[in-house]
Formats: sequence, structure tokens, C-alpha cells
Amino acid sequence: MSNTNEISGPVTGWKAAQLMTARYAELGIEKVVNGPMIYIYGNKGAFVMTKGLKTQKNGKVREVSNVDLESFMIWMETHIQNSIAGVKTRIVKNVPNPFAGLEFGE
Repeated sequence: MSNTNEISGPVTGWKAAQLMTARYAELGIEKVVNGPMIYIYGNKGAFVMTKGLKTQKNGKVREVSNVDLESFMIWMETHIQNSIAGVKTRIVKNVPNPFAGLEFGE
């Protein structure tokens, strides 16, 4: 897997796209992933997105969307394996968990 030891915390969608492109390359697949694709999947709930503030060079502060690295890496591996297997990744928003609140015992 891509070496994320030097990366921590939330990252931009563009950085996440670079990580995903590198992972495809490690697997011998020539595919370039772009930042907007990451933001689209994130906004649909595929992985955790957070809001943050960024100070621009001109001193203005603006809100930015960041990708939670841990949840992204889990999603990325599943997405890539599904892609290799020919399975299309589908995201369904706001589906309640049918097991929420249930306790399972032996």
C-alpha cells in the first residue's frame, strides 16, 4: 500500500487523489485519479469529510473540505479491489443501519 507514514490527519482531496493514483501504480494499473472525483465520493458519504479553515497567500481565510485519511484509505482499497474485479462502487446516502441498537451475543 502507498506509504502514508509521513502523512497524518486530514488531507485535501487533491492529496487523496495522488495517494490513490500511486496505489493504482503500485498494482501495475495506469490510472490517474483527479481531485474532483475524490470530493464527489466524499460528499456522497463514501468516507469522512471534514471542514477546516485555510489561510491563503493574500491573508484571506476560507473554508475548505478535507478528507479523513483513515476512512479514505479503507474506502480506497475497497474501491480499487472492486474496480479490478469489475464491480461498480455504489454509494447510497442516508440509509439507516438495520442493526443499529441491536446487541448480539452468543
